[in-house]
Amino acid sequence: MMRDYKFKRTEWTPRRKRRFGLGMFLRILALLAVAGAGYAIFDHFANRPSQANQGTHLPSHIIPLQLPPQPN
Repeated sequence: MMRDYKFKRTEWTPRRKRRFGLGMFLRILALLAVAGAGYAIFDHFANRPSQANQGTHLPSHIIPLQLPPQPN
């Protein structure tokens, strides 16, 4: 890059460094909070129990089966 050496070095406009400041930290923190809240809402609605099985509280990996009636 060509520079004009008639001027002092301090008069050249230096490129400003981007710094990770408090504002950027707060933006990232807010983004993580919004993402966490969205995931919690999704998880709540995805794992809520169905209306048909309100009386029985079984773990999600157990499938309830209907037994046939026994003869007398």
